[in-house]
Amino acid sequence: MKNVTRSVRFVLSMVLVMAMVLTSIGSFGTVAKAQTGRAADGLKGIYRIYHTEDATQRMAPGADQASEGNTLWLWEQGSTAPADCEMFYFEQAEDGSYYWYNKQDAELVMQADTSVVSLQRKNAASANQKWTIEKVAGTEDQYYLKNGSRYASTSANRHAQVSMSDTAQAWRLAKVEPEVKLSLGSSTIRTGESTTAAVTGFDADGEELDGSKAVITSENPDIAEVSGNTVIAKKSRNSNDQSNI
Repeated sequence: MKNVTRSVRFVLSMVLVMAMVLTSIGSFGTVAKAQTGRAADGLKGIYRIYHTEDATQRMAPGADQASEGNTLWLWEQGSTAPADCEMFYFEQAEDGSYYWYNKQDAELVMQADTSVVSLQRKNAASANQKWTIEKVAGTEDQYYLKNGSRYASTSANRHAQVSMSDTAQAWRLAKVEPEVKLSLGSSTIRTGESTTAAVTGFDADGEELDGSKAVITSENPDIAEVSGNTVIAKKSRNSNDQSNI
């Protein structure tokens, strides 16, 4: 019988159904505050913050690690970077200003220093940690991040440190939405061969979902058989054709 090579991604797109029990880990109490009304108007939830001129460039702590004294940078998300390092949320202070958190460490807030924005322990007495979040007129998702009379900004639209400036710079705040992804160990296998499937994702709070609880099944075991996280390619719907994407 002719040995037919088929794209596993093609097979999965046709016959696999994925079910995920979406449970929030809820390990950060401050995240709950962001979801229950103590956030900037219209900014409840978790956000990624992007440069408005380059959609690949997002804010994150240096080296993708939230640590006390580290500073914010504008960079693309690396494939090995922790997903939560690029996630932020806002909590309202008693005076109406906002604390600006990085989700990777719920005890650190953004502080406007003389020339940079750094991550520091929350100090209610520090005016440098209290921000005004101003929506840019005529936009749906752009905001100024302001401390006193100065704004969070960058000198370039990519690979730049976030600094403080007298000149207003808009930022695009993209809300983190629930997301589930299926990835495969190999993109193409032959009939009878197998590959592994892994499920990753986040809930609306930016909490990582437990992929081990995902159930992957096949609507047509004659084409693709699934056992746990192993996918076995069966016969092609047209054994004389090679299907690749």
